[in-house]
Amino acid sequence: MKERDLQRAVLDYFALQKDCFAVRINTMGVPLHGREGFRPSPMRGVADVLVCIKGKFLAIELKSSKGKLSAEQESFLDSVSNTGGYAIVASSLDSVMDIVEQIRKTEYLGVQEYAD
Repeated sequence: MKERDLQRAVLDYFALQKDCFAVRINTMGVPLHGREGFRPSPMRGVADVLVCIKGKFLAIELKSSKGKLSAEQESFLDSVSNTGGYAIVASSLDSVMDIVEQIRKTEYLGVQEYAD
């Protein structure tokens, strides 16, 4: 499956989930108006889809079966995992659905209060 098709399937899945909020992140850069090319994104490596599931953070990097992580993508996913979030590389909708079900089974810790 192409990454584009996988991304559409994943976003369609999350649109049907009442306990999830998902957003697609575009890190391709900004088109240069009047010129060819793109201005690089300052957020290189951010996962394709960021999700909140009942207060828990999930970063999903979508790859085709032949796709490989860049160093920036690997670093981002490591940072998410090292700070208590969930981070996966997914090449199928089934793998996304599996991790969502696992996350749903974990305890919800509630919203943190922020001090001034």
